[in-house]
Amino acid sequence: MQNRRKFLVETAFAASAIALLKPLNVVANSLESVTKKELNRLTIVFSSDLASDGKTNNSNDAFSTNIKAIKYSVQDIIARNYNVLLLQNGNICPHKKVEEEIVIQRLIKLKTLGYDLVVAGKNDIKSAKLFNSLAAKTGLTALSKNTQIIEKGKIKIGLVANDFSETSTISGIKRKAALLSNKAKELKEQHNCNLVICLSTNNIANNKKAIKNDMDLTANTHSIDLIISGNNFSNKPIQLTTTNLHKEAVLLTSNKFIGTSIGRIDIDFDENLQKNKISLPLPIYS
Repeated sequence: MQNRRKFLVETAFAASAIALLKPLNVVANSLESVTKKELNRLTIVFSSDLASDGKTNNSNDAFSTNIKAIKYSVQDIIARNYNVLLLQNGNICPHKKVEEEIVIQRLIKLKTLGYDLVVAGKNDIKSAKLFNSLAAKTGLTALSKNTQIIEKGKIKIGLVANDFSETSTISGIKRKAALLSNKAKELKEQHNCNLVICLSTNNIANNKKAIKNDMDLTANTHSIDLIISGNNFSNKPIQLTTTNLHKEAVLLTSNKFIGTSIGRIDIDFDENLQKNKISLPLPIYS
């Protein structure tokens, strides 16, 4: 049982990652063109705070600029890999409220680009109280207090969300961790999910307190394999391997604070669809 949750985390240099990519003329989504290893690999691509221009004190709306910047990188990853899970975590709206029609247009752009799931940030809810309903109408999966299951090939992924409530005190963190863990356990035991991801709209590194906040949350969870936090306020992405309540390995990761920062995680599964390797290519800055 101990070995079941134990997996290898590798950081791959960009050159190595590029060398492993398939030629452009390969039809990536054709069963005939992929190997058994590729069929058992999940590529997770995530963005956060797409309305951010990277300046913490600037409320300018940079969504359109950021989408244009990441478009070709995202399309290239989708074209070159078979099982791609594309996630947006946090604000697509600026601090200043925008019209609901603009929110809908942005959700449509995400769906058109290939996004599977979106988690609303504080600014999104301020602009559209029915944000999750609007997302569903565009065909996007919206994640909030509910759980979601997305299947990529043979791989079944369960998703839970940690919003910005009840995580300012250790007692609140423990309550939230217990709630998330129960959801994750249900996804694994009752729905046979091979992987459970928690998307957190909290920041991971804007100050020492925030780092401890996310670390404390992870330390009090179980049944969650990967936690993707909101953009941090440092000049580099953060990738930490830590342990949960059962002393099992959990990967905690976040992008740098700018809307053009794209994170990527490759997870290889064995023939029984158990995790056996995680690779972390260097993040992309479009």
